[in-house]
Amino acid sequence: MLYLLIAAFFWGTSFIAGKFAYTMADPALVVLFRLIIASSIMLPISLRYWQ
Repeated sequence: MLYLLIAAFFWGTSFIAGKFAYTMADPALVVLFRLIIASSIMLPISLRYWQ
């Protein structure tokens, strides 16, 4: 149940953060930063399962 609440919190705040980010920077740059953050989080996890 806690994971659902955390997921709903992040899902809800992502819209606010996205609007704020798109007013501050170019949309392509925002997407690039999102992919860099996601890949830096997922890379150690995937390397652990790959080896």
